[in-house]
Formats: sequence, C-alpha cells, structure tokens
Amino acid sequence: MYWQQQATTTTTSSCSCCCISISCCWQMSKKIKKLEKETAMYRQRWEGSNKALLAMAEEVSDVVYTLHLCRM
Repeated sequence: MYWQQQATTTTTSSCSCCCISISCCWQMSKKIKKLEKETAMYRQRWEGSNKALLAMAEEVSDVVYTLHLCRM
C-alpha cells in the first residue's frame, strides 16, 4: 500500500488501474493491440500451411498405398 501511495503522489497523472502515467499506458495498449493483430495473422498463416501440409501428406500416402497394391 505504501509503495502505491508513493508512486501515485510522484506522478502527475496516472492510470486508474496502475501507477504508470497515462501516456505510457496508452502506448502499451497500442503495442499490445498491434502484437495481437500480428499474432492472429501468423496463426492464420500457420493454420493454412499446416492444412496444406496435411493434405499433401495424405495425397502421398494414397499414392504409396496405390503403388503398393499395384505390385501385388
């Protein structure tokens, strides 16, 4: 409690949720939103690549199975 009182008395304008200045809080939230957007984009790319890779692997296993049946 004492450190929160000290921090709020030393800053001129602080955020209601913490003892960080409002401009710093705003910048952090802006960066977090940007990172969340980038994370969603990379996740979407990864899911697309993974789906394509699984489809190719299934296709290869079908071809190998067909070739194996032809040899019999």
